[in-house]
Amino acid sequence: MHYFPSYFQKFLSEFQVESEPLALAIAEEWASQQEQIHLGHMRLTGLAFTALDNPLHTNKDSITAKILEYLHGDTVLFWNNESEKLERYQQQYWQPVIDHANKGLGTSFKPSKNLLDSGVVSSRDSRVVEKWLKSYNLWALIGMQYAVESLKSVLLPYSVVTFQLGAEEAVHCATLEQRTQAETWGSVEWAHGVEQEDLTSRLAAAALFVYFTSNNITKTTL
Repeated sequence: MHYFPSYFQKFLSEFQVESEPLALAIAEEWASQQEQIHLGHMRLTGLAFTALDNPLHTNKDSITAKILEYLHGDTVLFWNNESEKLERYQQQYWQPVIDHANKGLGTSFKPSKNLLDSGVVSSRDSRVVEKWLKSYNLWALIGMQYAVESLKSVLLPYSVVTFQLGAEEAVHCATLEQRTQAETWGSVEWAHGVEQEDLTSRLAAAALFVYFTSNNITKTTL
């Protein structure tokens, strides 16, 4: 989760971000507000405030360690074989995500059908992912953590920030089991749609934040 400080002081004063595109995107978030300020809808602003204030005193090592916890329970690495339809969907949607990570990172991830399997991620693969994460600066890692926590996955955000999947596709993968159950048993359409839109918004903002803050672009003051 990202942190919102006493924001009245923030938006009444200038603050500096490292990226001009990020600054423009944050300015657009503020411009889109009407009579009331809805910070919960201003995800890039929230991530920037978190990075600027660093309320939990995090650093690259602590954020990387948190993200790696999700790797060992990654959504796409644990398959459910209770339904033939779900197995088919997992093969169709999750296996390409695993293959993409293995190809791009040089890892050897394989899915497990045992939810209690503690050896799905080898120590070598964990070190490889750790090295990749630490190639990012602190701001980008804050965005990455937000994406990972939203989807309960490291490999899905990896696919997004490496342009293999769009945010909507990644959310589709992350909620595959729920969507399959809804196909079988039915669901409350509007509630499902709201959840999907919220996750997509979170992931898209996180991916943009990672991209904008991990490229060498001129600092801009807001």
